[in-house]
Amino acid sequence: MKILSLVLLALVPVFGHLVLGRHSRSEHVHGRVTTMVTDDGDVVDCVDIYKQSTLTNPLLSDHVLQRKPSWVNESHSNAQPDGPYKACPENTVPVPRITANPTGNFNSSDQHRVDVALTGQHRWVYYGIGAELNVYDLSVAPGQFSSHNLWVESYINENYSMILVGWRADPYLFQDSKSRLFTYWTGKNFNNGCYNTLCDGYVQVDNVFYPGMVLQPTSIYGGNQYIIRLDVVQDRDTHLWWLMVGNNRPVGYWPKEFLPGLQGGATVLAWGGLARAGGDGICPPLGNGHFPDASNQAMYIRSLQFIDNLNNIRSTSEMILESIVDKSGCYGLNLVPDSAIVYLGGPGGCRC
Repeated sequence: MKILSLVLLALVPVFGHLVLGRHSRSEHVHGRVTTMVTDDGDVVDCVDIYKQSTLTNPLLSDHVLQRKPSWVNESHSNAQPDGPYKACPENTVPVPRITANPTGNFNSSDQHRVDVALTGQHRWVYYGIGAELNVYDLSVAPGQFSSHNLWVESYINENYSMILVGWRADPYLFQDSKSRLFTYWTGKNFNNGCYNTLCDGYVQVDNVFYPGMVLQPTSIYGGNQYIIRLDVVQDRDTHLWWLMVGNNRPVGYWPKEFLPGLQGGATVLAWGGLARAGGDGICPPLGNGHFPDASNQAMYIRSLQFIDNLNNIRSTSEMILESIVDKSGCYGLNLVPDSAIVYLGGPGGCRC
């Protein structure tokens, strides 16, 4: 089995209602410099990096655009990586054009969790999460979604804040079932926040990789595996939370003004999957559609890492993780003992 890299990238346990977004990105885009069409047919506007919507929000009236975290020595934002990816011109960022307006709430009772979590052991606070995930194509019907994630969360002064990143097949959100990079955030108990760039709150800095992009190529069960590396890390100097892909490539960040509960770090980290049943009650496949078993060919999340309260990068292999599988008839999870790898997935179906 050959392991390959996408030169890329996870996160959200949903305990309440997720608001998809309040503002769609249509043909009238402020700051647009040019437009490109990807090989997958997506229309993407290349927007002046200083004129993207979040930077015009009143909450950021004194904010200065950051190009990279303080620990990254040089910016990767204008380097063209290998693979089928197009780049926006220098000093512009990709913003996918959304012609539909996907607003509304998802009922958490229809969403099923499969994950492992690191809670505030020893009253620790966490400043980052990372992992590698293999990416698959999935058959997901309208009304369903299948999501594979990393996330950070915290609840401080009655403010529940969280950031979720990963890959996702979601016909409702993307108008197709392709596997795509995605993000979600909320800063005030699900009363604000959205997916990707559907509302203000996320600042894009990379000119190639962006939330909403199609991930290609994808893995084959029992064959070649294509891996993405994802990290969500807080810059202790600026309190910004950064999305990183591959080898420390900064993609974008969430300003602290939108995430009051995460300004001082996170109290819970998690790695896993989330699936939503369609209106007919049928659950979609998760991972690559296979349960974890002795063959170890199910979808995996590996190299589970976190940043502790002393700013050390650590492996979860030395920690106690809590496991959740709320629909064992549809999905499974296998956390390999004394390791930093978890296998997860399943076929879904109607009798979970």
